[in-house]
Formats: sequence, C-alpha cells, structure tokens
Amino acid sequence: MILVFRLNVFVREKTQVDLTPLFKKIKRIFKQQKKFVLLEMVLGKFAEVGRVVKINYGPQEGKLATIVEILNDKRVLIDGPTTGVQRQVIPIRRLTLTKFNLKGATRGARTGVITKAIKKSDPFAQYQNTIAAKKVAKKALRAKLTDFDRFRVMILRKRRSALLSTQLKSLRKNNTGGKAAAQAKGGNKKK
Repeated sequence: MILVFRLNVFVREKTQVDLTPLFKKIKRIFKQQKKFVLLEMVLGKFAEVGRVVKINYGPQEGKLATIVEILNDKRVLIDGPTTGVQRQVIPIRRLTLTKFNLKGATRGARTGVITKAIKKSDPFAQYQNTIAAKKVAKKALRAKLTDFDRFRVMILRKRRSALLSTQLKSLRKNNTGGKAAAQAKGGNKKK
C-alpha cells in the first residue's frame, strides 16, 4: 500500500510558514509504519507579489508582466508598463509563472515604482535567455517560414543526419575492431 502525501501551496504573500517540522513529524510516522512511502513535492514557484509572469491566453498572449496584488486564490492584479500590458485583474490560470522575482515590488505598488524596479534589475531581459523563451522564439520563427524555407530546412536536416550517421558508423567500426581482435585471441567468449 502506497500513500502519497502531497502539499500544494499556490499563493504565498509576505508571511512565510515554515513547514519543515510538519514534514519531519510525518516522515517519522511513516518510517514507523513501514507500509507507507512518503513522496515529497516542493514547489519552487509561487504566485507572489513581484513575480514575473507570462500571459498564456488572451489578446496579450506572450507578453510579460509583474504581479502587483493577490486578490484571491484565483485572480491577481498584474502590471507590465515596459511590455505594454496595462494594469488589470487576470485569472492565475491564464498566467505562466517564471522563476524571476522583481526586487522592490510591494503590494499595490504604483506603475512608476514597478517601472523603476524593472529598469533596476531587468528580469525581462533575463527571461529572454531562458530555455522556455528560446523555444517560443523558435516556434514563432518556424511559423513565419514559407514553403520553400521549410523545404530548405528539410534538406539541411537530411544532410546533417547523413553526416552524423557516417561519423557514427566510422566510430563504431574503429571501436569494434579492437573487440574483434580481442575475440580472435580468445577473450570475451560466450559459453
């Protein structure tokens, strides 16, 4: 019998709760019972004031903004003065949380304060260097390709694949030559 203990924390404000004593107590109980397996799940990103988010649905899809206020467990107030996102209330399900947090952002901060904090730390430029942003950029670039461009990409991929396979074959040939010589001398025999 496997019991999965799962703790989901979606919204965190300035006050933080230390959960390590709770986890230690639960671990001790499960170790005594020997029947249960404890799986820990620790979330790294929280919807908190100052968190940089990407809008993943709606007319401003793909733009970055900052959480200014948490209204309840489903809606937040965001502002993106440098990216063209107006101050608005938006559901959390329409946002993707990033790992970047804006330093100096407080609850209900005005647009000017947010702008100064963005210019100071510039998390939007840091986001452009992440793997997720690069994937989105690659997808947008491929969406703009014409038929001829897609044909050229196909030809280049075939060439790369052919070069890789020939290199791999030559490496295998060189490596198996040593094994074949060892087998000819009597090593590595199967019984």
